[in-house]
Amino acid sequence: MGGLADSGTALDAAARTATAIIEAIEQALQAALAPQAARDLRPLAALPSKVEPARKALETWLSRLHLPPDRPELLNRMSALMHLTDHLTRLAARSEELDRITHLADNPRLARPARAIAAALAKPRKAGQAARLFTHICGLALRHRRGALLREHAGMISPAEVFRETDALRWLDRVGEHAERIDHYSAQAAGPQINAQRPV
Repeated sequence: MGGLADSGTALDAAARTATAIIEAIEQALQAALAPQAARDLRPLAALPSKVEPARKALETWLSRLHLPPDRPELLNRMSALMHLTDHLTRLAARSEELDRITHLADNPRLARPARAIAAALAKPRKAGQAARLFTHICGLALRHRRGALLREHAGMISPAEVFRETDALRWLDRVGEHAERIDHYSAQAAGPQINAQRPV
């Protein structure tokens, strides 16, 4: 990522690295959540070796970066990058929960939530799209969770199946939240030149 002399340039490099890591995670999750005919789990399997060294390098880079205290715009970007790195780290951890991912993708009852989370991970996203999708995902997850509990009460599915389904729905909730927060902090972490290049 280069030297640390120019704080703005250093933050630009960190933001680009964080974006590249996030895109790799989101693309792998999208491929894993695709309909059966198009599903590809290979990007997900390759993800730890692909992104973990870059993620650790990003954390080291940010920990070594010392910003001038009289530059609030740089300090704000640094704060956003710290939040962004935290969310991409947690999203990377969620990407390793293969049982929940495959259950979400394979269960016909969860097809709509699976499509919604795949849309929330897609790029490019319009401003505010991730927040709207997260609200939609929360509503879907709540309805499906209630439905699973009612089906168990009626003897239509076993308690074990309920727990698998609600586990998958919790995964969905949390990944949707990370996608929304990543969008929020990405916009704050990007420098003025990067923001100027973003489509309206």
